Parts: sequence; structure tokens; C-alpha cells
Amino acid sequence: MRETGMRVNWHWALPIFVLLIVAGLFVALRSGKEPPARLLASQETHGELTLTLITPKEMGPHAPEDLLSYAFELKNSSDRPHTYEIAPESPEGWRALSQYRPVALQPGEAQKFFASWLIPPWMPAGIYPLAISIRSEEDRQTGRLVLQVPVRATPRPRMLVEKDRPQVVAGSSEALNITVENRGNAPGSFEMTVEAPPGWQIVLSPKTLTLEPQRQASIDAKIYVPQGAAWGSYSLTVKARSSGFENELSLTVSVVPGP
Repeated sequence: MRETGMRVNWHWALPIFVLLIVAGLFVALRSGKEPPARLLASQETHGELTLTLITPKEMGPHAPEDLLSYAFELKNSSDRPHTYEIAPESPEGWRALSQYRPVALQPGEAQKFFASWLIPPWMPAGIYPLAISIRSEEDRQTGRLVLQVPVRATPRPRMLVEKDRPQVVAGSSEALNITVENRGNAPGSFEMTVEAPPGWQIVLSPKTLTLEPQRQASIDAKIYVPQGAAWGSYSLTVKARSSGFENELSLTVSVVPGP
């Protein structure tokens, strides 16, 4: 019996397959869907050195101001000693937080090291390359391991207050001005709430703010202290929430004797 089937011309199929992957990624970014973390390579061998990513093997989409940390292993795969220089690489505006001294390794010896980056608050959503480059001081051998890190569109609140420890007489009120800032890379609607001691009344105005990225606005907080409240310090917590992110502002209010 003769079998029939379709033969694939891999000379043309491979470029088409790569093109479809790139096109799919572009469509995902344009449609607002968050692509998963992608790793170009978990291990690279360059001549007589080997650079390996230990952990994590994959990281999900990150938000602005996230701290990224990776563990690597550098191995001297040659039959003679080498001293290596380690250099982190990142897109413009990212902060590489790790600095390295030259690493001396005997033949077959390996050493682990860590690399950390901080995502800027204004970084637009997209996929960004992070890399570790290695260079041997003796013979200029080089190695490079590249990671592809996705950053998602995220509003991120932060609050500041003009008075650190306001003083209030029992049975009276005090007004505070609180600044709310969107430290993220996407517009956000922020819901404002407050936690206060029993019997206290806190009025926030407005209770909801809509802010563009890197913009700020103010809210008024009116604190009513009940009659008969004992002298001393009391804690209040103001919260701003948006899209899964929350920022808390802790206030200490002092109840003092009246005039």
C-alpha cells in the first residue's frame, strides 16, 4: 500500500513561522492583551565560557516601579584560568542596581551572581530586553544572555500629606489636604477610603479621582473627633485603590486639651 501525504519545504516554512510569531505579538500589544514573559535563552555557551539563568525561568508581566531580580551562573569551561568582567545591560531609563568586580575562575569552576533592575514609573507597556554581558580579560572572549521582559499598562497610586501629625481638640474638627499621584504608565480611576478609630468621622472629598499617568490632584479630608475622646495619639489610614494596586497613607492625629 502506498502512503500519501504532504511534504513540507522547511526552507520556506521556518521564516514564515517566525513571521507569524512576530505578527501575533504585535497584535497582542495593539489589542491591549498582555503577552507572557518570554526568555530568549536560558543558557549561552560562547567559546570557553557558559552563562546560565538559574531563576526565575519565566516572569509574568510587570508593572512600573517593579524590582526585577535574576540569578545567573558563570562557568569557566576552558582548561585554563580566566578572569571575567560582568556588565548588565538595559533599555534607556531603566536602572541596573547591580555592580560587579572581576570574577576569577579556575578551569571548570562556576560562580553564581545576581542582577537587579528597576522599571521606571513612566515606562510604556511593551516588551523590553535585559541582558548580561561577559568578557574575559585575558583573550577578550565575550558572552551575552538576553531576557525579554513584558511591562503591562498599570495605574499606580501614591499619596502625600501636608501635615505630618495634626493636633485636634476633642469635639472639634481638622482639615487636611492630601495629594494623590498616578505613578503608573496608564490612566486610572482611584477610589479613596479611610480607616479611623471608632466614633470618629472622616469625610473625603472627592472620593474618586481619575488621573493620567504621572499626574496628580488633591483631596480634602475633614476629621471630626468625638466629644470626650481621650488625649493621646490616634492612627488613621487613607487608602487609594485602582486596578489591583493599593497605596496606604498612615496618619497620626494627636488629641490635645482645649484652650
